[in-house]
Amino acid sequence: MTGTGHDAKGMASPLISVIIPYYRRGQVFEECLKSVFEQQYEAREVIVVDNHSEDGLKSRLGARLPEITLIELPENRGACAARNAGIRAARGEILVFIDDDVSFASPSALATIMETFDQHAEVAVLALQVCDPHTGKVRIREWVHTRPFEQFVEQEFETNWFGEGASALRKKVFESCGWYYEPFFYGAEGHDLIVRVLDHGFRILHVPQIRVYHWASETGRTAGRQYYYFTRNY
Repeated sequence: MTGTGHDAKGMASPLISVIIPYYRRGQVFEECLKSVFEQQYEAREVIVVDNHSEDGLKSRLGARLPEITLIELPENRGACAARNAGIRAARGEILVFIDDDVSFASPSALATIMETFDQHAEVAVLALQVCDPHTGKVRIREWVHTRPFEQFVEQEFETNWFGEGASALRKKVFESCGWYYEPFFYGAEGHDLIVRVLDHGFRILHVPQIRVYHWASETGRTAGRQYYYFTRNY
C-alpha cells in the first residue's frame, strides 16, 4: 500500500518502506503480508522482492498487486541481493525489513517505529524483538544481544546487534555504510553490516515494544546449507 498519512496535527507522515525478500514460503508468507496490511500507519509502501521462486507468487498476490511493488529477480541471487533490490526501489527515509516468514505482532508496529525514531534522533537502527508465534515469548535463538534476556528482555537499551530480517533503519545508514554484501548470498550478512554501522558511529536500539513473530519456516534450512554458508561467510 502506498499512501500519505497524517499525524494528529494534520502534518503529512513520513513514508516508511517495508521490504520483504521472498523465496518459496507459501502459506507462511500469507501471515507476513496480512500483518503488513493490517498496519494502522498509512504512509507506507510495501516492496516484495521475489528471488526467482518460480512458485506462482505474482498470481497469488492477485488483487493486492496495486498496493505492492513486486520486484522479480531473474535468478536466485540470495538474501543480500534481494534486500539490496528493495533498498534501491525504496522511497521512504525509514526502511523496515522483515523476512517472508516474519509477521508483525501488532497493527501499531510501524507507527511505533516512527514514534521511536522521532523520540531518539541519535539512533539509526532499531532491533525489533523476535518472538515465537505460538508462545509469544522471545526466541532465544534470535537473542544475540550481550545482555541476559531474563533481565533485559522487556527493557529498551543500546545494543551492538540487530537481526537483518526484523529491523528498521534510517536510509542514511546504507548511504553511509554501503549495502548488504551480495557475495555472501545468505548467512552472516547482518553481522557484516553491523560492523560497518558501528564503525560509522551509528547507534542501535533494542525496542521490546516492537515485536514480530518468526514462523521459522524450514524451507531451505537444511543442515548442510546452514553450515556451508555460515562457515564460509564467517
